[in-house]
Amino acid sequence: MSTSPPSDLHPLGPAVARYCADVTEALGEEVSEASRTAMRAATGRLVGDHTSAMVVGEQKRGKSSLINALLGVDGLLPEDVDVATRVHVAVRHAPKPSALAWFRDATEPQPIELTELSAYAAVDPEARQPRHPDVVAVTVDHPADVLTGGLELIDTPGVGGLDSGHARLTMTALDRADLLVFVTSGASEMTASELRFLTEATERIATVLFVLAQTDKHPNWPRTLERNRELLAEHAPRFVTAPWFPVSSVRWWDGVEAEKRGEHDTARERRRDSGLPDLVTALTDAAARGSQVRLGNALHVAGNEVDGVVARSSRLLRRLGRDPGVEAEVADLTRQLAALESSGAAWRATVRTRSRELGERLQLGFQRSLSDLRALMDKRIAEAEPRELKDIPTEMEAAVRALWADLETETSKAVRGVLDEITQGLGTPGPETAGTDLVLPERLRRLPAMVVGRQDNRSAIDHLERLSGSYRTGALTATLLAVVTGGVVIPLMVGVLVTGEAMFNRLRRDQTTRSVADVTRHVARVVSDLGVEVPVEIRRVVDLVGRSLVAHVTAQLTAERAQLTAELTEQEHLVAADDRRVEKRRAELQDRVDRLTALSGRGAELRVRLEGDLGGAP
Repeated sequence: MSTSPPSDLHPLGPAVARYCADVTEALGEEVSEASRTAMRAATGRLVGDHTSAMVVGEQKRGKSSLINALLGVDGLLPEDVDVATRVHVAVRHAPKPSALAWFRDATEPQPIELTELSAYAAVDPEARQPRHPDVVAVTVDHPADVLTGGLELIDTPGVGGLDSGHARLTMTALDRADLLVFVTSGASEMTASELRFLTEATERIATVLFVLAQTDKHPNWPRTLERNRELLAEHAPRFVTAPWFPVSSVRWWDGVEAEKRGEHDTARERRRDSGLPDLVTALTDAAARGSQVRLGNALHVAGNEVDGVVARSSRLLRRLGRDPGVEAEVADLTRQLAALESSGAAWRATVRTRSRELGERLQLGFQRSLSDLRALMDKRIAEAEPRELKDIPTEMEAAVRALWADLETETSKAVRGVLDEITQGLGTPGPETAGTDLVLPERLRRLPAMVVGRQDNRSAIDHLERLSGSYRTGALTATLLAVVTGGVVIPLMVGVLVTGEAMFNRLRRDQTTRSVADVTRHVARVVSDLGVEVPVEIRRVVDLVGRSLVAHVTAQLTAERAQLTAELTEQEHLVAADDRRVEKRRAELQDRVDRLTALSGRGAELRVRLEGDLGGAP
């Protein structure tokens, strides 16, 4: 149980609750179920013991590292580069650290150790599969200072690019969030998928704090920040004045280490440069004003609903006014329907072309990487000392892992590019493409052990031949030495020694030859397995992306066709209707627009009365 003090009820709470109820009643079925849920959640938690800040962003943006730095607990949440969070992890204040795993279909959570968070909340970095697939969420209690004011931090799975399933999961969980901490990387500007998610998510959440993470890795982050502001001005103008927090978790921990060494001035400088103190201030301020933040969310959602209905009704009202442009709109809609039929075929052809190009690009890139790997191993074998040959299988395994990681990155980037091109062209959110991550084939998860040939498979005649060659070398040495010195004993002893040395060198060369053959055979087998298994996995991913995009394009065009057909039917009815029916309908609609406009003004007045805002006007 949290020890954080409950926030006080905001004086505008009852008025906002009444306003949301009036909006729901006035709009009736036109209010989406998601908006109803969001308004109920915001007004139903006006008094609570915590304020939830949901940390969202694409994979590998540093969300978990950011939360660990905010908590001041290094490594609490899994943050390794190969680990991806797969369920939500909520961290609240409590006197003693503890954790619970929530399982699907279970009535009670299971206590787990903090050291087990990665196993329960993240994807296995090798298998790329969850270790506990039936876990749906993890909660953590911790006495971190930043949480004492009632702040709850929620780490989320990556939401961008291919993980549209994770995006939907996060979108559903927004009903329990009071504000967003939107994390992007200092490496590059916001992607199309990030902007789409932000637009959809902020239909429910009014307060957003933007974090530009990993600034220590990317010295050009100020230009990235500037570009992100430009993108927001273009795609989400209500966030033009929203606060941005450039942060570096690495610099924060550098400050912690400097403090431990007694370097207090350096520690203060590192902590200041990390940007974390400003973000902590913003989050704790939001927690202190939790009721106000939630009221802002409720007004934001309700206002969006009212304004949308007013806009649609106003367009219909204009048509009912016998605007001369109505008949032109009928003709235009008819042309749009005709164009839609041909565009459907064009879009499907584009999808097929892009999918084919995607597959060819990935297969070519893989074959080049495989060729480079083989050349690297051949060079390593040729240059290795005999004692180093035994290490090459281990080096080969590391090289395969690196090749696979590069292939995953390139595949994710390439697929994301195709998705963005298609969905941007359609002007819609991306399709469901769960399962389009590459999965390391079972045969390659643990590479085969090197097969060592028999140490000596020579016949007795081979041994005699080898011995005779060494003997001839020793005898020749002894003879020459005897001629020079005129002695017998010493040349004979030297001859014996030379014979032994020659035999030893011959054995060592044979052993090295066999070891080289073993290693070469092992490298060839691994390369062969890669060449067989990986192209199949690439084809699976490309085929799945293609099918998902075709289904998405078909669904979007079908929905657009239905909308155009309905609008065309309505327009044709308006053209054919008599004046009395049109006038009656127009009067009814005008009365509704007037009432909804007044309701919208009431919401605007309430928003003005709410003091301050953390992330752009609601």
